[in-house]
Amino acid sequence: MTKYLGRADISYDGKKVGTMPGASLDLGGWERKPVVLADGTVGYSETPKQSELECDVPISAETPVEDINNLVDATVTFRADTGQTWLIRNAFRADTLKFAAKDGGPMKIKINGNPAEKV
Repeated sequence: MTKYLGRADISYDGKKVGTMPGASLDLGGWERKPVVLADGTVGYSETPKQSELECDVPISAETPVEDINNLVDATVTFRADTGQTWLIRNAFRADTLKFAAKDGGPMKIKINGNPAEKV
């Protein structure tokens, strides 16, 4: 029976972060846009794009909020329960952190960096 992606473990600089279900990863790399010529021929142009990891982290007394808020030049891993792992180098926290005092927080985190590499 085939197993499909259902959850992911996220870590930065070797420190695992507990996340809520639904973490997502945009691998980044080369983004392609169509270029249509007058004769109908279609080609494309490429522009570089950063990787982007988004996840929600529940808040507890042990949650390293300040560490995550100050995250720069980190190595971040996205390990899928299917056995695949991607690595983001030179990662940094992008959007400001936001959380609410209900349902465990959760703190929304967006991390950008170099295009993700499969390891």
